[in-house]
Amino acid sequence: MIQVNSLHYNHTASGRFTRSHTLTPHDAVTIFCIIDGPNESTVSIIEDHILESISSTEWNIKELSQDFWYITEHYNSFIKSFDEADISNIKVLIAMLEWDNLTLATIWGTHGILIEKNANITDITVHENKYYEFHSISSGKIANGATVYLTSSNIEQILGKEILDELSRLEASAWIETTTNLLEREISSNLHIMRLSRRSPDASFPTFSREKRKQSDIIRDKWTLLVEYMRSKKMWEKTKNYIKKLPTLENKKYQYTFLSIGLILLFVLLYSLISTLLGVLENTKSDSKNLLIQAKILIEESQKLSTNPSAFNLKIAAAEKILFDLRKEQVYTVDIQELLGQISSMKKEVYDIQTIDMSRFTTLIPFDPSNISPIWVFEKDKKLTLIGKEWAITDYVTGDKTLKQIKFPWNEKIRTFDSGEDGSIFLLTEQNHILVPRRDEFTYVNVTWQNSWEDSLWIKTFNGNIYLLNSQKNQIERHKPWINWFSQKASILNKTQPWILDISIDGGIYLYMEDWKILRYMGNPEKLENIVLNKIPWEWNINPTLWTTFITKGNLSYTYIHNWNRIWIFQPNSKRFQDITSWEYRGQFELKTDEIVKSIQVPRDGSIYVTTDRWVYELKFEFVDGKIIFK
Repeated sequence: MIQVNSLHYNHTASGRFTRSHTLTPHDAVTIFCIIDGPNESTVSIIEDHILESISSTEWNIKELSQDFWYITEHYNSFIKSFDEADISNIKVLIAMLEWDNLTLATIWGTHGILIEKNANITDITVHENKYYEFHSISSGKIANGATVYLTSSNIEQILGKEILDELSRLEASAWIETTTNLLEREISSNLHIMRLSRRSPDASFPTFSREKRKQSDIIRDKWTLLVEYMRSKKMWEKTKNYIKKLPTLENKKYQYTFLSIGLILLFVLLYSLISTLLGVLENTKSDSKNLLIQAKILIEESQKLSTNPSAFNLKIAAAEKILFDLRKEQVYTVDIQELLGQISSMKKEVYDIQTIDMSRFTTLIPFDPSNISPIWVFEKDKKLTLIGKEWAITDYVTGDKTLKQIKFPWNEKIRTFDSGEDGSIFLLTEQNHILVPRRDEFTYVNVTWQNSWEDSLWIKTFNGNIYLLNSQKNQIERHKPWINWFSQKASILNKTQPWILDISIDGGIYLYMEDWKILRYMGNPEKLENIVLNKIPWEWNINPTLWTTFITKGNLSYTYIHNWNRIWIFQPNSKRFQDITSWEYRGQFELKTDEIVKSIQVPRDGSIYVTTDRWVYELKFEFVDGKIIFK
């Protein structure tokens, strides 16, 4: 019998976020998963993906190894859409327990430790060089007397072999209390632990899940009430007095009679007990069925609210909460997945979300991605310029067979970039230099009265000026153009603003904050006003850990926000930048691709260039009666 205990130790000063789950999608199968990372949004996205994969898997008892392999491969495919820098510190563990057989897959620092009956300790984790994908799966049986620890960090290194061996022998309550006390004294980081212990069949260990323990409590309570009810009746006393007056059971006739009565009573008691158990299970199933019906009603009601996004959001959110709670209970999984799929389709229709399969597109520029490492494309005079990490392809005309490839000077590597409405291009390098194209080369742009350009994260340009977001993410520096150089920096903000994610300029200056707020900067006198977002979807969010670009220019009627594989489109409430106070959500592109989307460029409304880690594509669309029509 395998006993499972869990301990979630979270330290307030750890700077990391750890989530773990123990799921039972099948009577003979238990799934464990741990996700740990430095950014809560990334951890939540990965957590949702893994839980959805687990719940949508059939878990055929004859094909469990294939089901487990599917979960890990589905994750590997999903994680490719992230920027490598955003997932380099992510730790993941997925394990499957089938009776006494354990299958384990880990990424980076998660661990599996086996402590055998003779106190030998073995690291059962397969360590790989690649740290963000599953590459190996290990499996084996948990022998009698052995204990396995599944942990978010190397618990052997933290506590030591002798302590682990001692802890493996403790009962559940003592184990949790003792381990918690040790962790509070020894470490200042998060540590989630699943302890899997196998003991001999005669050892008394609880085997019910939380739901089953609850059901057994109900059965025990009903039995206690039944006994108390019987004892409260006068018939109980009469029966006891009658039994006392009966003759001794030395006579064979009396022995057979009482044996027959005992068998009948035993049958009645067993029948009552089984009926009670089935009743409890039926009541639980009935409650879940009622909740499922309630979710269906909410979905049907929300279908009538397609023109009222706020009311639609409330109904759909209520239905999703019910379905997510039911999914955790592992009931009606097929019905739940169908309803969640229906909700997804409804959201796309109401929120005007266009899912675009990028595999149907052909690259605009036939280059070798291994040489260029593309990050951005720009259009000028119907010619394309492709910016790579260390190289660029300039003045490309569609259909050309030859490519003009230029290497950046002094092995410079590009950090970020921007282009002006006049066709100017500015490249910010990792060494905090600024490059511009000059004929068939890229040359440096100098700044006066400074030894070098300041340490910056983003570069923007408007009306010939250069704007830099400093590395502290709290100030914007402006440099005005001179004849052969730019002026020294002048801070835009009188008071620094922490956690600026990005900036954009269309005459006005917009600050995009990591708490998803959008501020509009006004000078003379200085003030920052919130941009109100109207008609936004319920699940509106920007993940600050992923590549994010905000495009707001004077020649564009819409604002474009690129985050990960989504492009959000908003329309300002005024064509004069001085009068803009709100943006209205108009639609969204969801890019379906196994490639990593590096950046977008919008030369004009109706055309978006998408640069991935392999190719360059163009999305063409138009607005008809307030709706986005993809061409």
